[in-house]
Amino acid sequence: MDKKKARILIIAEELEYDRTSCGLLNTKMTEVLSQHFAVHLLVGGRVGQPIFELPLASIEQVKLQQPTRWKLLGKVPLLRSLPEKLTGFNHASYYKLQQWTTAIKQKLAKDSYDLVLLLGSGMGWYAHMGFSIVLPYAGKFVVSIHDPFPMAMLPEPYNVPIDNGQRQLMKRFNQLVEQAAGCYAPSQRLIEHLNPAYPALASKAVVVPHLAHQLPFLLQPASPPAEKQAALLTKIQPLHSSTHFLLVHMGTLLEGRSPGYFIRAMLQFLEAHPEAEAHTQVVFIGQVHPKLVPEFAPAANHKNFIIENNTRLTYGQALVLQKAAAANLVIESAKYHSPQLFGKFADAVMADKPILCIGPATSEARRVVGNDYPYQATNGNEEEIRLMIDTLYRNWREQPTQTLQRPDLQHAFHPQRLVDAINSWL
Repeated sequence: MDKKKARILIIAEELEYDRTSCGLLNTKMTEVLSQHFAVHLLVGGRVGQPIFELPLASIEQVKLQQPTRWKLLGKVPLLRSLPEKLTGFNHASYYKLQQWTTAIKQKLAKDSYDLVLLLGSGMGWYAHMGFSIVLPYAGKFVVSIHDPFPMAMLPEPYNVPIDNGQRQLMKRFNQLVEQAAGCYAPSQRLIEHLNPAYPALASKAVVVPHLAHQLPFLLQPASPPAEKQAALLTKIQPLHSSTHFLLVHMGTLLEGRSPGYFIRAMLQFLEAHPEAEAHTQVVFIGQVHPKLVPEFAPAANHKNFIIENNTRLTYGQALVLQKAAAANLVIESAKYHSPQLFGKFADAVMADKPILCIGPATSEARRVVGNDYPYQATNGNEEEIRLMIDTLYRNWREQPTQTLQRPDLQHAFHPQRLVDAINSWL
């Protein structure tokens, strides 16, 4: 069999690249695989227009509906919570699962495929769970694990208690793992984190990091920006490492990913280096968990900080800023285990600028860069972070446009990793 002509069915929750990290990752994967295989696509939820322009063999959308009666039942506390505690699904999500299951059954009945690839979306694992119901008829399939599932398997502080509903979801997911031809995840520590609950992962799962891959349409000019976005772009577009010691953090700060230690260390750096004030700029753009908002207070009106958590840049605009940075920031937990590798890390690798990794020693980002990487610090240790900022600043003064200088990382995040993995399962 010519593997380049292999027929692959991708079942994806959603494919809107400019809205969620899962949508972006799934879009990248779909685009890469469409260049190597005959890709058939079954997708629910939101779909970005460029998907329809890819060389896909076929595309079909799951028409998800939610009758009024399910909304009414959801307003009754007991009726809303009891089914979820027993099965893992409330009334509305169970109805959505039924629709996914029907769509998958119909798709598999129409045609046969050399491989089925399941792509999730955050906590929306309906495609995976629907597929678990049709396992006897499924053929060869591969599970993509973007995040821990179910919510009981999330690391602290995001996890929920293990009740019967969570156990039922874990049982279903374990069946998928056991019967899959293979599994892949963006993080080695994520596989290790899930392995006690899903023992077959140890022999079946491989690491395929988030793709450091620039889709052709990502940097195309967007439609005219809204007023708030235009105002933000006016502030950041003149910034570049050739003229500014520019530190950039892009993306969501979830609960536990405390920015406070970095902010205080940065303020200490500016106080110790008054000569740096004229050309230093720190940019935070992305949603912030409400519990973390107070940590930005010391920098809220500071001239050396731009903090925006209500205005979203397009992916292309964000990548331009990351490429302009003197260094990109990766901030992980200050006190919890951090097994996930966030999608913005791949973007930072693609930007080819130094990355300042701030997180626990057990974080995936610090595992990936390695113990000898010079720009890393423990979140929670202000002095350690300040020393890293000092080092970055000195190096920037000597070479304002220095690059990441990690071809091994760029190779590890290359799209060919995904293609090779898929070929190994055909």
